[in-house]
Amino acid sequence: PDQWQYFQGANIIAKVENDTNFDGKVDYWEYFDPSGKLQKKEVDRNFDGKPDMVQDQ
Repeated sequence: PDQWQYFQGANIIAKVENDTNFDGKVDYWEYFDPSGKLQKKEVDRNFDGKPDMVQDQ
């Protein structure tokens, strides 16, 4: 998949976005806390650009 990574400061991951079906739209998101620990995942299963499944970690 195409992937975009966003960081807090130089090297602490804040968010990751993925385009799993290569249509140019993000359909999978991961959000991280300030220490870099995964907090939440969101998935757009019907590919309308909006998350329809949210999973807190």
